[in-house]
Amino acid sequence: MKLILAESLSFRTALLSFVCGSLAAMFLELLLRRWRRREQLVPTSIFIPRGYTLEELAAYDGVRKPYAFIAVRGIIYNCSLDFYGPNAPYNAFAGRDSSRNLGKMEVGQQEANIDWTTLSPLHLKTLFEWETRLRSKYEVVGWVIAPEDFCRSSEKVEP
Repeated sequence: MKLILAESLSFRTALLSFVCGSLAAMFLELLLRRWRRREQLVPTSIFIPRGYTLEELAAYDGVRKPYAFIAVRGIIYNCSLDFYGPNAPYNAFAGRDSSRNLGKMEVGQQEANIDWTTLSPLHLKTLFEWETRLRSKYEVVGWVIAPEDFCRSSEKVEP
């Protein structure tokens, strides 16, 4: 009786060891695959951050050049063409400083490329949320070189 119990116990131990070892090997294989895939997916930046005038920024609308740049509070992000490219849902923001539009949650060009510092506190809060979202998802490629009348441009619109 003791011999049978000892044989079944050692069999169970061996089986359990085999299962645990197999699971550990599979887990390590998954980690290695994920690590290798991450190495392959690391984007190489083709843009050295620099200043862009509003005219230069306008060329990056996803149509004239195959990139969608969006400026928020003077910082320019290289955004996804899936969302900001031609015929995409947020295309109206591409190729311009869309700070006022995003802060006010308005689509259109009436308030594009206009000073954002005169926005109301509620609109500024919304703008900061957009900026946080863009900064977490997209690469910074530069900053806006504002024209001399940039700050006066907001006098024509409502805060």
